[in-house]
Amino acid sequence: MLGASLALLSGASGARAEAPDFTPPPPPADAPPSLAGELRGDVIIPVANEPLCPSGSPCLLRSGGGFGGSLELRWPRGLALGVAYDAWFFNGRSVEELPSLQTFSVQLRHFFLATRELHPFLGGALGATLFGDRLRVDTGGVSLDAFLGLEAERSARVAFSGAGGVRVCGRAPYTARDGTQRAEDFLANAVLFLRFGLVLQRF
Repeated sequence: MLGASLALLSGASGARAEAPDFTPPPPPADAPPSLAGELRGDVIIPVANEPLCPSGSPCLLRSGGGFGGSLELRWPRGLALGVAYDAWFFNGRSVEELPSLQTFSVQLRHFFLATRELHPFLGGALGATLFGDRLRVDTGGVSLDAFLGLEAERSARVAFSGAGGVRVCGRAPYTARDGTQRAEDFLANAVLFLRFGLVLQRF
């Protein structure tokens, strides 16, 4: 009886000795970045349109709307870096059918309280722009965005976002369809935007 008990204890000790070492997972702040995509819609309101609306000529940069999307890497500490595309459409006041601004940009954001369901963010973007009628290209330029917003997580993979910001654009001079030379003073125009998005993350 004693011999059998000693044999059982010896076998259990051997099994414990052969068990692999357990390595705890890294802390959440040191986890690798995740990929997130966002589909978004924008409401746009120009506030400085003189370069595209010279004195004495009809203005082709009035309020409108647009759509776009982004793809970014998000780090657990709150930093996010990605690329984005959007197309904005303005009221051209019959000068052009549908003036459009396409923007290809690199964006940087920082999320605060990133581990909570509601987390505000602050961001900026630097982009290249194409401007013309109905997504055609009449001229090009650069843009700079600054924005802040709030993201609300609905699950581990789905969230909704809202943001407000301003885009400052500069573009090369060109001649519009009505024969007017526009953007010839190399001045920048500014557009306020309200943005609403659907975020698909961690895929």
